[in-house]
Amino acid sequence: MEGMTLPKDVVLSAFVISIFAVPANAQQQFSPGDVWARFAETCGQVISDPDGYIDGLERPGALGERVISESPDGKAVSIYYPSANAYDEVEIYVIGEREVRDCSVIGQFYSMDTSQLASDFREIVAGDTQLAIAGGHAPQDYSEEGSTYTVEEIYLFAIDGLWPEQDLVTVAHVIGGELQLMVQQIVN
Repeated sequence: MEGMTLPKDVVLSAFVISIFAVPANAQQQFSPGDVWARFAETCGQVISDPDGYIDGLERPGALGERVISESPDGKAVSIYYPSANAYDEVEIYVIGEREVRDCSVIGQFYSMDTSQLASDFREIVAGDTQLAIAGGHAPQDYSEEGSTYTVEEIYLFAIDGLWPEQDLVTVAHVIGGELQLMVQQIVN
């Protein structure tokens, strides 16, 4: 191939692709089980030591983005912390003598069938004898501009036993290829 000259647009395209190309293994993708484990670890720390969780975050984020937003009075903090195909969403509010801690971890599995994702998640939770899970397939009707439509791929779960000493219930939504795990704690 010596002496062969490629057209400029091919060379430019190859250069642009090489700049943005990321090796497939550069950022390990989470499985549904990994997202559940991340939820237990992340939200466990938010529940027990929110300041420790905040102090442990890399700031700014990997792309230079702001990961923590705070209200001027310091009474509302919002955290968005992405990594691979999952992200943490944490909100902490102080109102009077109470503190509200909302913690979510969302896994994105858009190439996976939603019903299979829900089934896999249910099996993960049911495999832990310390936990109880309730719920399942829950299609929802919506109205828009005078017509009604149904979203079939909605699965709703409640999980008890992850944090028995705090008496907290985890809520899980499996919707459109996302595994959304949430817990809220109010501290007086």
